[in-house]
Amino acid sequence: MQEISEKETIPGNMPGPAFGEESTAAPWPQGHLALLVETSHDVIVVVDSAFHILNVNHTVERMLGYQKTELLGKTFQSLFKEPFAISSETKLTDGVMGPLEVRRADGSGCFVELTATFIPWRGTPALVFTLRDVTGRKQMEEEREHLIQELQAALAKVKQLSGLLPMCASCKRIRDFQGYWEEVEAYISEHSDAEFTHSICPECRERLYPELGKAVKPEKRLIIE
Repeated sequence: MQEISEKETIPGNMPGPAFGEESTAAPWPQGHLALLVETSHDVIVVVDSAFHILNVNHTVERMLGYQKTELLGKTFQSLFKEPFAISSETKLTDGVMGPLEVRRADGSGCFVELTATFIPWRGTPALVFTLRDVTGRKQMEEEREHLIQELQAALAKVKQLSGLLPMCASCKRIRDFQGYWEEVEAYISEHSDAEFTHSICPECRERLYPELGKAVKPEKRLIIE
């Protein structure tokens, strides 16, 4: 992985203030800054020029299940399921990179967004990474995208008949948009979800099959609701 130098800057980020003790295993400095760091809802990680972890706040225990002491000295990339490269040329969107999938201590994954800021650490440049859990938001975005795809698929299947239909006064076929004449059943089946079954009406029964006798027609009744 490309090392960082003191003159490099990441687009979208401004140099941050110095903080932390000189020892890589030392606790965060006392006072208000230490309180802000340790009570942050985000994981805050300090790495050296080779991206080895120098310090991390206790939020890592709640979010990822690691003890902070077991991460000291490990590479920052070891936290992620898929390797990624970040250097002075890394393009960040509004100072943010991600979502990226992080590996929890139990092997499960969660998604985070990264922000990065250069700071001096023991007289050498270091990077402070902030990891914000966006798993819930990513799940909602995936569910929304899935719903949109389902709606688009449903709309593609919806066919409606509307407007004036040009029908032959003799054979009753319908002219489509391309000028071809189709049987009523074929046209309606193609442009709607209707399906046809076939029977025979009393008039056609008497005309076509007189040997069967006169058909009994149902009486029309007036229904008053």
